[in-house]
Amino acid sequence: MAKLSAHGTERFRLVKSKSSAPPDLTTEERMTVSIRSDGSVLTKLDVKFKPDSFNPTGFWHSYGWKKRLGTTEAAARALSPEKLRDAYLKHGYLIAR
Repeated sequence: MAKLSAHGTERFRLVKSKSSAPPDLTTEERMTVSIRSDGSVLTKLDVKFKPDSFNPTGFWHSYGWKKRLGTTEAAARALSPEKLRDAYLKHGYLIAR
């Protein structure tokens, strides 16, 4: 798991939500992307599980932050935080803050 404070400050946070198909155990998925000042990209998947006998209202679960793009890889590919933000916006993500 990645630690947010180890990768500079957050430049952009983007979110994409979708509903799950009926046979799944989840009702909703939310993918959060954090583009950091050092060029790294961290993602987090949150899912809402359907209600069951133990949790009659359902519950949210987070799978934690994962590093998707490292600092050296972003620098080698000449990817600025603004270019990364624009690429995620083209794929349906919305700016969270």
